[in-house]
Amino acid sequence: MTQKTKSRKAKQRKIALERVERLIDFASSIFDRRPELSHRHAELAWKLKTRYNLRLPNHLNRKICRKCHAFWAPGATCRVRLQSSHPPHVVITCLKCGYKKRIPYKARG
Repeated sequence: MTQKTKSRKAKQRKIALERVERLIDFASSIFDRRPELSHRHAELAWKLKTRYNLRLPNHLNRKICRKCHAFWAPGATCRVRLQSSHPPHVVITCLKCGYKKRIPYKARG
């Protein structure tokens, strides 16, 4: 691969990441009024992520279901619970498909 193609791909990935961020922000802003549209925007963001082989930051990755690509809004489309068992972790359960995402955390004390 030449230097030009590498820089072109890097530019494309940067633009794709910005678009994914905008899609997820729009999905969160419109969720109260039109949840089906926010799910569609989350699905489009996921497609962009996979097409350009992007690794999303944690704050974006925790807003889309990995299995059904639905937009996660705590209390409405997902359930968030803390588990104090060893190792302590947060469990986010998708209410649409039942997928469970576990995120470890350090307990204080």
